[in-house]
Amino acid sequence: MLMKKKIAIIILSNIFIILACIEISKVNEFSYSRTHPYSFQNIVKNDSLIYSINTRSLQIYQIFEDSLSLISETNIQGDLSTISLNNDWIYIATDVSTNRLYRISIIDPTTPIITDTLSFSGSYANFSDGNNLFVNEYTETGTWFVHVYNNDTFDEISFFEVPYSNHSISKLSNGRALIKNQNELFIYDITIPNNIQELSSHVINNTSYPYKGEIVQDTVFIFSSLNSNLKIFDISNPNNWILLSEINEPIPSFEIESEKVICIKNNSILLYDISTINEPVYRDEYILDDQYDYIVDLNIFNNIVLCTSIHGDIYHFYIDDWNIITQNILSSNGMFTSSYLYNNYLYILSRTEGLSIYNISDINIPILFEDNYVHNDNSNFLNGENNILLYYGVNYDRYQFINSIFEINDEGTLNLLNENIDSEFHGALFFKEGCGYFCTYAGYLYKFIMDENNNLVETNCISVPDVSISQCVFFNDVIYLIEPYKLTIINNIYDNPTYVSSCDTNINSFAHWGFYDNYFIVTRNLGFSDCLIFDVSNPLSPSLALTIDKSGPLLIDEENDLLFVGYTNCSVYDLSNIDSGEINEVLNFQNWTHLIDLISFSQNNDNYLLYLEETSCSIYRYSTLQDDIDNEFLESGYKLFNKPNPFHQATEIFFDLTTKHTENTEIQIYNIKGQKVKTFPKHQINDNKIIWDGTNDKGKPVSSGVYLYKMKSGNYVSTKKMILLK
Repeated sequence: MLMKKKIAIIILSNIFIILACIEISKVNEFSYSRTHPYSFQNIVKNDSLIYSINTRSLQIYQIFEDSLSLISETNIQGDLSTISLNNDWIYIATDVSTNRLYRISIIDPTTPIITDTLSFSGSYANFSDGNNLFVNEYTETGTWFVHVYNNDTFDEISFFEVPYSNHSISKLSNGRALIKNQNELFIYDITIPNNIQELSSHVINNTSYPYKGEIVQDTVFIFSSLNSNLKIFDISNPNNWILLSEINEPIPSFEIESEKVICIKNNSILLYDISTINEPVYRDEYILDDQYDYIVDLNIFNNIVLCTSIHGDIYHFYIDDWNIITQNILSSNGMFTSSYLYNNYLYILSRTEGLSIYNISDINIPILFEDNYVHNDNSNFLNGENNILLYYGVNYDRYQFINSIFEINDEGTLNLLNENIDSEFHGALFFKEGCGYFCTYAGYLYKFIMDENNNLVETNCISVPDVSISQCVFFNDVIYLIEPYKLTIINNIYDNPTYVSSCDTNINSFAHWGFYDNYFIVTRNLGFSDCLIFDVSNPLSPSLALTIDKSGPLLIDEENDLLFVGYTNCSVYDLSNIDSGEINEVLNFQNWTHLIDLISFSQNNDNYLLYLEETSCSIYRYSTLQDDIDNEFLESGYKLFNKPNPFHQATEIFFDLTTKHTENTEIQIYNIKGQKVKTFPKHQINDNKIIWDGTNDKGKPVSSGVYLYKMKSGNYVSTKKMILLK
């Protein structure tokens, strides 16, 4: 068994508190990728400038008839979701995992400045009308409210509950807004935010989210949704809407300019002529080359059309005589999909731009020295062992399945040993040093060795019940085959691979795994699932020992008894008491976007974490508290900590003074700038604890961020760190 470090435990009011035993800090962030959020609100125009968001940054372009020129790009934290514009201000919201709304000055477009931040659920649903900003808030009771702010001062001027509050309120036209309650639509006058008035309503069947509504010519209302056709109504009589015409396509979003309607339909845009409102005429269509990419937003002005795609591209078109003419396609490198580390060389794979190689011998200055091996595959990942790197890619457009085997040279460059591009054999190769190459497909497990000419030679083929394309996990002389909802055991892989048995799991997608002593820990690569911990003391009969309510990419640091796992945020667990069935979370930190891969390594006796997200790669340094530090802390007679940490609404700050110096005890809260936020004098402290609800001394909520809490008692002063996430 591994030697286990002791974990300090305090007994306080019969509650066991596990002291956080890890500190982590970001050293560097590099290698940026982009993808556009699926929000239908990620590109806006003002004069000759275009403001576009991807999941991690704001991009500002100068637009010309035949080209776009990037004039600035600003990284913004929080997985960006929507953007809106009002004069010299833009408002950028993050997704539901962080719930932030940034107010950004664009007086100088080359240097956007974040001036204010809001933080509450639902703020991604916002829009400007006149000089007012309407921001929706979704509460825990399932009710929507609206905050209205003055665009110039950012003072809140109105607050009200959304009528029929099953959905947020959205803009239709100047002074008009739309509220959807199931299949009934309501049009409101919002020119006086303190007194909005219902103007009209109508039932449209089979509506769904996302949806879009717009009023043109004062009395014409156009509406569409993901599951319903685009419909055009005459609403001159608010009590009797008349259906004038419809486009027989489900349209999640559209834009109108004069008599033109540009519609989004999956991976294409459609152009219709509505000069005769009773009879829309189809004119043209543009289809993306990649059928697995799709349009997420568009904008039209002066016959110029701009579209953004989920893979991070911006498409620039011009409409000439009802024809959609391609002007530019600004490509990004798509989402990252996988990574591999060998010595000081890091290999990062993206969905559309292939493999990038970095030298990270100096973690402060990672050096990109080669872009290599671009297949433009729709789905791909890396695996391997030591200096053998394997690439697997699937290109659905050409219906090809690619397995490539590389040898990593001493300089970090790649030498292609073998490549197989097949339209029939679909399995991915996995490598075990000293044993061979393995893959599964169509009910069989195949084993290969590589001959002196770098050709793969089949040595074994065994029948495995119901196996398809699996991931191969090697453990001594055993392979665990992971595929949707099933774990299969293969024994004796060095000499004569033999099928043993299969068992059911809840893993229904690509998996991540690791081993800790005699435990096999596995989970799916996405969120909203469990992490499964199998006891493999008997490798041929794994038994489920524990589960953790967490999933996503994982990493096990056996030396420090730590498990890292997460998707939208990363949790760190202490594994030192796993034999007694106890696994405790000791830290949690937020991602920018979704986590893709985790790799640990050491340099100069320091522990580092390579943290690959969809849009960037970061390096974190982390350390654990040693036993002598813990013992000194316990013997000092002073104990100070808070839980939960990080926290969303409130946290309890505990302290325990076993010495006589308890008079004049107080706790003070500071922000990261050292400014005092709140003071708790002795008379507010009960049972050696206080509750901080995230407000300052005036009772107003403070923003998300890092805060310090300091306890003063007699001559003793102690300060700790906590994180508020809203």
